[in-house]
Amino acid sequence: CSSDLLKQKQAGFEEMVRIALAKRRDYKKAKNIIKQKNLYVALKKSSLWPQIDLTASFTRNGLDSRFADSVSEITSQEYPEYTVGVVFSFPLENSAARAEYSQKQLEQAKALIGLKKTECLILVQIHDAFVELGSRRDSVGLLEQAKELQHKKYLGEADRFKKGRSDTDRFIRYQNDYLRARLIYLRSLYKYQEAAIDLKLRANTLLEEFL
Repeated sequence: CSSDLLKQKQAGFEEMVRIALAKRRDYKKAKNIIKQKNLYVALKKSSLWPQIDLTASFTRNGLDSRFADSVSEITSQEYPEYTVGVVFSFPLENSAARAEYSQKQLEQAKALIGLKKTECLILVQIHDAFVELGSRRDSVGLLEQAKELQHKKYLGEADRFKKGRSDTDRFIRYQNDYLRARLIYLRSLYKYQEAAIDLKLRANTLLEEFL
């Protein structure tokens, strides 16, 4: 059972960090806050820009000295006059908009710092859980070997006891040594499974196994 457990494929540290950054809800929330702050800053910045309006006019002139003839010339295709212009409007009092823009920039910076803190937290948590899992894996392997060695010694002593080549005290001592080694091994296996679950929790992938 333990050999099969230890043979299970385990993602590397970099892969676990990548998975955690893709799965962790706190990191997704921090990224969404960054997107919101970026939008707010863009909107507040646009309020500081001057308003630009394009204007155009078209007129016809009647140049004749007599009124009736002038009216006739206005309705004709002659003497047109076109006017095209661009109007820039600058707000006279823009301190409030600038203050809001600066405030949104500050909030954006704080959100970015929060995102980096979350990244660091995830990195540390995954690192600690990954190292702990590796340590528990090594411990399980060594204690399993010790357990098997004590088991062989116990079986050998049991065979000698049956043949009358050993006494009861020696037989019981070997038996207790094996049982103690087996208990320690099972505890280490439990700790290893705990560490594996903790790593999955840190990466937010544990529930995927039950879906």
